[in-house]
Amino acid sequence: MARRKAWLVGLSAAIIIIGAVSFYRAFYVVPVFMYHRIGYPAVEKDRANTVSPERFRAQMNALKVWGYRVLSMDDYARAVDDRKNLCCRSVVITFDDGILNNYTEAFPVLREHGFSAAFFIPAAKVGRLDIDPPRMSWPQLEEMARAGMTIGSHLLTEPYLPELTPEARRQEIVESRRILEEKLARPVKYLAYPVGGFTPDAGEMVREAGYRLAFTTNRGHHRLNRDPFELRRVRVNEKDRGPVLWAKLSGFYNFFRTTKNPY
Repeated sequence: MARRKAWLVGLSAAIIIIGAVSFYRAFYVVPVFMYHRIGYPAVEKDRANTVSPERFRAQMNALKVWGYRVLSMDDYARAVDDRKNLCCRSVVITFDDGILNNYTEAFPVLREHGFSAAFFIPAAKVGRLDIDPPRMSWPQLEEMARAGMTIGSHLLTEPYLPELTPEARRQEIVESRRILEEKLARPVKYLAYPVGGFTPDAGEMVREAGYRLAFTTNRGHHRLNRDPFELRRVRVNEKDRGPVLWAKLSGFYNFFRTTKNPY
């Protein structure tokens, strides 16, 4: 009787373990972190997209202490292409808009920790110090690229794609890549849709333009990030620390947040 009971307990444990592994393989999604401004919000509307330098450093420290592997964009792209299940302690770091404080505040911390990140740049705004927020220059982008950072496209003028005509959408997608590649003398393979907005034809336009992956925000309906031109990201803010940061790193965060229409 005791042997039978022990056998049943062992069988139950095996079934639970197999089920947990199967659930992990089926539903785990490598979190793609999304930052915008690293600084201090000048006005209330900027608060949601701003992380202070102190909090950003603390978040990067947490990744290091918790043993997370920060993937380069190329490593992540290979995993997406191959439908490969990556380690549950993996994360991708991205920045939108090409803001100057990404260079002055974030870049040094990333280098200090040995982390790679992708910076999505609106090509027509590079070097603009007369707009709010001021943007990084071509020499600064070149320096980051040489240091192992990925430079991607945030379109040409940072528009909301669904509001444009098909012809204008194609121009933004194609011209931004052309200019970035011409100025930086390196391939540009990745794109992030401004405000996460895209249209049913946008993915095909992006693919035809030669991009490998395209990222949204929480817009779209593919929670498992199986579409390489509709990859959802996780916005990181000033409040993210401890259990909240861990939840966003868990790989299952997409299942506990609402989706938004992409257009």
